[in-house]
Amino acid sequence: MKVKFINIGRNNINFSRECKNELTYDWLLKQVKPYLLSHNIDFEENKKGTITVFADMQTVGEIEIC
Repeated sequence: MKVKFINIGRNNINFSRECKNELTYDWLLKQVKPYLLSHNIDFEENKKGTITVFADMQTVGEIEIC
C-alpha cells in the first residue's frame, strides 16, 4: 500500500513510501524519525480517516493511506 506523509516536522516535509507488510508503529516511526527532533512520537487515527502524527503534545504532521 502507498502511504503519504504530509507536512512532517517543522520543515513541513511531504513524501510517499510503499509499505509491503502490515502498517505498524515501528514502520511509521522509522519513516518520520529523520524529520523530527522529539523522542516522544505517537500516531493516532482521526475522524478524517487519516493518521495524525504527534511529538509530545504537538501535532507535527499527517499520514494518509492510499
